[in-house]
Amino acid sequence: MGQINLKDEHIDPQKERAVLAALSRTEDPPRLYDDLINLKDEHIDPQKERAVLAALSRTEDPPRLYDDLDPSEKLFAAELQAFKDLKGAIEAGEEVPAVPDGWTPAQDPTGAVRDLKALQKRRRAAEVQEILSDGIGGQRPIEGACEEANDALADLQSEFREDNAGTLRYPEDLVPEMVSEAEEARKRVQAGGDALPGIRSGIDDFDEILGGFQEGLTIVGGGPGIGKTTFALQAARHAAEADVPVLYVTYENSPKDLTRKGACSIAGLSPRAVRRGQVPTKKVRKAGKRWQEKTRRLALVKGAADLTTSRIQSKVKRHAARFGADRCLIILDYLQLFAKRSEEFEYLSDQRERVQKAGNRIRAVGMSLGAPVLTIASQSRKGGNYGGDDAQENETGSARLDSLKESGDLEYSADAVAFLTPPISNPDRAERVVEPNRAVDLTVAKNRHGETGRVELVFRQDEGTMMPETKHDETNMGAPTGDGAPF
Repeated sequence: MGQINLKDEHIDPQKERAVLAALSRTEDPPRLYDDLINLKDEHIDPQKERAVLAALSRTEDPPRLYDDLDPSEKLFAAELQAFKDLKGAIEAGEEVPAVPDGWTPAQDPTGAVRDLKALQKRRRAAEVQEILSDGIGGQRPIEGACEEANDALADLQSEFREDNAGTLRYPEDLVPEMVSEAEEARKRVQAGGDALPGIRSGIDDFDEILGGFQEGLTIVGGGPGIGKTTFALQAARHAAEADVPVLYVTYENSPKDLTRKGACSIAGLSPRAVRRGQVPTKKVRKAGKRWQEKTRRLALVKGAADLTTSRIQSKVKRHAARFGADRCLIILDYLQLFAKRSEEFEYLSDQRERVQKAGNRIRAVGMSLGAPVLTIASQSRKGGNYGGDDAQENETGSARLDSLKESGDLEYSADAVAFLTPPISNPDRAERVVEPNRAVDLTVAKNRHGETGRVELVFRQDEGTMMPETKHDETNMGAPTGDGAPF
């Protein structure tokens, strides 16, 4: 006995032929075709829109009801102009315009607005479907249609996350959400999952202090040559290995240079030796293959003048959607160069204002997407206690919040701020580490999510790694690497 083909129960050949005949015999087939596939129109309810507008127009206190409902223009497809007129009057403190007598006010305005929001989401989803329909139907190349549909879907997912932005939230709504998140976290831990809420950097003690990279802005500052890019690239690799998509925006190094640096870091090779041809090609190829396997979810973007925060946001959406992920780690290397070179901030003449604005906007990108943002930042010479000033012969570094270069008040709006410095906790460590390796401290000076603290690390400059001293092979702490890779 064969299986029942349930799909055949939902086929109407006669109706299909009728539609095809209409398309074939109409005077304007393209126009009729466009009308038929306009799926967005199926998700419009003019009567419900009028009911909401009538409720707003005829209530005793329109501004109060307007604030409670918090409707937006995107909800109104049939009566958009009427909503704009009403909205303009309310926001200007003027008398609201009357609506036609035949419009009946909604008995439950809140429920009506909720229904309009659901319809608006369906319209947005229908737009994605129409883009794909154009590709499938041959009206445009299928590759371009799929790419545009993917971007549109990522935008839609972002809109879903932003639904509550700007609205009044009350404990009766927030407490159940909080409890639900706690239940999910408890289940994850009981199932043997990670207890930290954020994305791990790969440096355990740092992650325990910070809770991992969490939604919002984390700044890691430091002077030149202290290992900021090494730290960022190492964190990117660790996140990618944990199946988290990572978008790494680089202004100081090219994507190819970072790839070389990353591949060498996991193979114990010297990037300089590789660049000079002093390492056998077989070892380089093997290192590259390992890097490729570990970082399939890492995308590198070269910073340019036309790379604005909105374009970064678009790229993040697209990158996360490619892997079906609900979060993505954004890394910006580094903040001051982004603020200086991006045309987005050209209207600001003061570099401090640019850096402040750039930091706030990249944080806003992370918050809108529910994504952690790690941005590297420079320290000022004086504030960071480096640079060979005669008054600072014994440079010990500084983890002061006000030492970020040209930052304005960004350190206060950031969610977490950490600094890479020469040893502050124990300056004698510097003498125990053989050059060209360096002893460094990673100090969390601000943490909106919890405690602060300091982690002692060793920066192996030749190999491009930064880890606690106990994780390094101490027998090879000062040995040159070069061709001495473990292959």
